[in-house]
Amino acid sequence: MTEPTTTPQILIDTPPGFAGLPLTADAMRNEAAVHDLARRIAEHDGQHSPEQLASYLGVFTQTMGANNIRLFGRFAVGGEEPALATLALAVAELADPESEDAERCRAHPTKAAEALVTQFRQRHPDAHVQVVRLNIGPALGAVVAGDYVLPPELTGQETSVRRPVIRAEFQIPAPDGAKLITMSLTTDNEDGWPAIARESVRIANTIRYQQPVAQDTVDG
Repeated sequence: MTEPTTTPQILIDTPPGFAGLPLTADAMRNEAAVHDLARRIAEHDGQHSPEQLASYLGVFTQTMGANNIRLFGRFAVGGEEPALATLALAVAELADPESEDAERCRAHPTKAAEALVTQFRQRHPDAHVQVVRLNIGPALGAVVAGDYVLPPELTGQETSVRRPVIRAEFQIPAPDGAKLITMSLTTDNEDGWPAIARESVRIANTIRYQQPVAQDTVDG
């Protein structure tokens, strides 16, 4: 009989200089990744030990896992005055792979992307959103601009500080129709946004969905 030997994987090419934390369903691999990142941060931090940082990151990792985030990190775009961007990749279950909903999504991926666009517009009426064609297939592509407020207790200033935030988001129905892949790039650098927007499209086009590998097994 033929059985899958692995679960489907979401693959992505991270940008040069990316410093991040990959998360999987394997707790031991996540723990190793946390300790590796903690060690690298501690080398430049000088204030916290790798053990302390690993403890902090471990709590953060649990929060990200609960929100289906599989990759989180930062990188710089640009030359002399680079703009920093935050990259997050999440994977959520849409339906049972054998269900009629998953079958409809597989058969009509563009309609699935159009439905995502409709839902996104309802939640973000001021966003620029449309169906885009990525290498992996049809997807929602959106740009959302807004701001967030940092209270005085976080900034040390007398008044709150308002910072701009611009986000590029891609929501991709996976080829099996059972999962939704979401990639977002966020920055507070308005001048660097054009370069970050171009980079977001390039990165989104590297996303691949690796189907389970099957092998023949013989019942004994």
